[in-house]
Amino acid sequence: MHRRVGLDVPRTADAQSQVAHAVRLAALLPGDVVFFRTRFHHGSGHADHVGSYAGRGHCIHAPCSGETVSYASLKTGYYRKHLMSAGRLWEAN
Repeated sequence: MHRRVGLDVPRTADAQSQVAHAVRLAALLPGDVVFFRTRFHHGSGHADHVGSYAGRGHCIHAPCSGETVSYASLKTGYYRKHLMSAGRLWEAN
């Protein structure tokens, strides 16, 4: 069963980061989006990867095409190092 929530979400991580309402990391709610810059060598300051905040300092994301969807910590390691910002694509009550 599919439920439409009325959101038009852009395809790319960078476009999503531009339309999301900024959220402080301390205020993240499950379902918020977290943006990463993983390709430092490209010289851009744009997001190139996005995940969905799962709660308790973790996100769910697809590492790359063909890989298994993963659960990752935002507090340590690779994703902490590359975390740029967070946002909300929906209105919190």
